[in-house]
Amino acid sequence: MHNDSPPPLDGRGWGEGREPPTTVDVRTPPPNPLPQGEGEKNFRRLVIGVGNLDRGDDGVGRLVAQRLRGSVPTDVHVEEQDGGAVELIERLRHVDSVFLIDAAVSGAAAGTIHQTDCTKTDAMPAKSAASSHGLGVAEAVALARMLHGLPRVCMLYAVEGATFAPGAAMSPQVLAAADALVARLARELQSG
Repeated sequence: MHNDSPPPLDGRGWGEGREPPTTVDVRTPPPNPLPQGEGEKNFRRLVIGVGNLDRGDDGVGRLVAQRLRGSVPTDVHVEEQDGGAVELIERLRHVDSVFLIDAAVSGAAAGTIHQTDCTKTDAMPAKSAASSHGLGVAEAVALARMLHGLPRVCMLYAVEGATFAPGAAMSPQVLAAADALVARLARELQSG
């Protein structure tokens, strides 16, 4: 009869002739998530435009981000993302306030702007089956909340889209909503 049981524990608790396992910390310090400016300035507010510019109305978040650059206060960083949940969650952990812009499909009229305070309620799901970026903004925000990684302010502006086909142009209603949202966010960021 063959005995496959481990050797008995010695006084150190690891078994005769065994060395304790080596512990390796696989965690690495998080990369500096936001660029450092003059005098190592930290950005405390972040605007993230999410989407794919090659899929019609899906690119509205990135278009808003592009148009906002240069018209925000110096403590605001504006960036674009394709919607990867891991990258988005990492960004949420390192700022005081975040303003997310994405496209949505909820059945409302194209160009409708939905505003959600994600610290008080779940983010409305973006694009469902039309999504080109897998886990979306709503899922990333929900995961960040579970991991206690939501910033103090977390606002989502979702623009109702109409067309998400590859190579499609952005619809006129969504372009108009993008312009309105740029003006609205520029005012809110200047005043806050």
